[in-house]
Amino acid sequence: MRRPLIILAVMLFAVLFAGIAIDYTERQSLPPLAANYVKRVPQELGAPNIITGILLTYRGFDTLGEVAVLFMVAAGVGLVLGERSARRPDDVTADSEEIMPSTELVQNGAAVLFPLIAIFAAYIIMNGHLSAGGGFQGGAIIASGVMLLLLAKPEYEVDHGFPGRRPLSHLGL
Repeated sequence: MRRPLIILAVMLFAVLFAGIAIDYTERQSLPPLAANYVKRVPQELGAPNIITGILLTYRGFDTLGEVAVLFMVAAGVGLVLGERSARRPDDVTADSEEIMPSTELVQNGAAVLFPLIAIFAAYIIMNGHLSAGGGFQGGAIIASGVMLLLLAKPEYEVDHGFPGRRPLSHLGL
């Protein structure tokens, strides 16, 4: 029963994405705002690369904020994936290596939400050439989905080897 539902879901997504791809038309001219930037950036900044000029001047604080977010994500991943043996010796829970399991609701919610998060991240990454960002935002979204899975199943130990060696089926997906 599960296989036909999966095939149906894949076919529905294929029809949805085919409809988007068929209706896509490339613009023949720049929108007025983009044309204004193309004209003004080389004159005002002297930067031959328009994207670099915009990122370093007009969006400087935004770029600084993105770097801060990247640092916070890296720090969070480090805390979640850190070694358990790094606890203090006087910690009462250090003797018992028991990990508190999450509830069934949290585990099932993570299993349902992760594919949706992954699809949304792929959408953001693929549309990055049409809007601001793309790779950074999509990567942060997919990383938050993986963090959700790791927090929902704390007993899971991350294999730091080659990623393609072990499928996600052991996470209950």
